Amino acid sequence: MVAAKCGSCPGSSGERMREALAASAAGRPRDALDILEGVLREFPDLAHAHVCIAGALDALDDQKGSEAGYRRAVSLEPGNFAALCGMARLRRRRQDFAGAAEYASMALEADPRHPHALCIMGEATARSGKFEEALVYFEDAMAAEPGEKHHPALAASALMQLDRYEEARDYFRRAAAAAPGDADMPLMAGIACSQMGMHEEAIKEYAASIKLDPDIRASHGNMGIEFYRLGRTDESIKCLREALRVDPDYAHGHAVMSAALLQAGMPEEAAEHRRRSVELEPRYADDPGGTRMLVNADSKPASNKAGKPPRPGRAKRKRRGIFKLR
Repeated sequence: MVAAKCGSCPGSSGERMREALAASAAGRPRDALDILEGVLREFPDLAHAHVCIAGALDALDDQKGSEAGYRRAVSLEPGNFAALCGMARLRRRRQDFAGAAEYASMALEADPRHPHALCIMGEATARSGKFEEALVYFEDAMAAEPGEKHHPALAASALMQLDRYEEARDYFRRAAAAAPGDADMPLMAGIACSQMGMHEEAIKEYAASIKLDPDIRASHGNMGIEFYRLGRTDESIKCLREALRVDPDYAHGHAVMSAALLQAGMPEEAAEHRRRSVELEPRYADDPGGTRMLVNADSKPASNKAGKPPRPGRAKRKRRGIFKLR
């Protein structure tokens, strides 16, 4: 819930608003809602109370009610920053990035350096394919809130789209330092290393991701692909087995496993993995080792020269926008 300016609230509402905020902060949105509804019975046009009610309803997964609260606050105070940001967040959650950008833009008129509004603008801009412009918003958010992990991760995702892999790797590492328990950050840094041909470094990043979370398919799968590229077949097979443990329906994992097993002199098991890869993804029927597809745990197909070992693919893009990490 966005903190209300309790000191500017009329009459006795300030103390009750503080009680509501305390209840919300303690994870009791229903209690907060009861208090706020009492405030609004006495002061129906108190915009801050409508903002806080919207936040409480959002915490209760009532998006329709939350939007009504934010709209009411904006109608009472057109420049209410908290309400505008709340509307932007709701629109983003619904994948309405044009609407999110509209409200975030109005919020930035009230506070041009607010990191959350800057990030929403950056995400909306990235969805339209304007990654250079999106990067400016993300970097401004980083400057405004240096210790937050999401801002460098978003900037890194935009850099990946621009094929600026070294900078992307560095930003993913910066995000990892801000959130040392997040396994996605070394995973994404590994993908950036892979795109630069830094295979040993990529393997180290994937190993760091696995240490934090042993059940991310992409980390095991990408490491297996890197070992395969380096001709380290036994290690590749070991990693791919782990990827298939996490997700038995990992089609590309079965395809690369088939190629690795053939190299290791295990044709019968290789044939079984090949059959399973085709069963899951018919396109592997004419690409038995997955060697023409840059596909990994969360990626989309891209071309590769036939006969070359597979490379880790890019993380999946949400439509035309930034990366989906997992």
